[in-house]
Amino acid sequence: MKAIFLLIFLVFSTSVLADHYVLVAGKNITNISRVMPSSLNTVTQNTTSLKRELLDLSRKYAEPMVIVAHSKGGLEVAQTLARNIEDFPREIVRLVIYANVPFQGSPYMAESVRDFESQYGWGGNQFNPLYRSALAVLKSLTTEVISQDLQDCHRDLTVSQKKELSGRSYYLRTQKEENKVSVILKKSAAFLRSSGPNDGLIPVSNMMRADFGVDLGILHDVDHTDLFVRKWRPDSAQEEGLDVILKNIPGLFKL
Repeated sequence: MKAIFLLIFLVFSTSVLADHYVLVAGKNITNISRVMPSSLNTVTQNTTSLKRELLDLSRKYAEPMVIVAHSKGGLEVAQTLARNIEDFPREIVRLVIYANVPFQGSPYMAESVRDFESQYGWGGNQFNPLYRSALAVLKSLTTEVISQDLQDCHRDLTVSQKKELSGRSYYLRTQKEENKVSVILKKSAAFLRSSGPNDGLIPVSNMMRADFGVDLGILHDVDHTDLFVRKWRPDSAQEEGLDVILKNIPGLFKL
């Protein structure tokens, strides 16, 4: 059987200056590639480059891909596939696993926008390109913008196209108690205290889209950064993240 290439979109969405990582790796997968969309671009801005890089990988390996998209990377993958569905049939993208993706946003992101503006939006900073880019990224992750962007990119899909895309979309959600989350998630976890179970950044209930895709269930005692991050070292993220994915949903990689 042909090898399946696993693309892991790793987004440290607690920091607008952090990198996205796209790793192609895993058991029974013979090639490793890494794509790094700009973290200072909004979700929509990154879809053009992401389309190009996915098609380049497809031509290079000539194999079907399994995409595991984490956090903001999942929103970018969802938009890229929906806007370019004819370029990504099942023969190219076999399935997509969306892990910790804020499809319905997070109450904390609106709070992040307010905090960012109050802390940095003064003294002429509002004219600084870096500040404006970072603010635009944060705003692109608010519930209202995510909802509108998804609605826009699905508007021109036919009913059969939506059904086909839904049939290869899977959701993996995680949850961790507030007192156990990573130190960088303490503030957001405290803010989400009244929002029900969450991964320290996104409520579990917000990691899916209604009537679209298949729910793989919830991994407990795993926060937003645990799935692909170990000690903030990109080289070690490959081992830990893939181990968690492959251990919990190995059957998907044989589809």
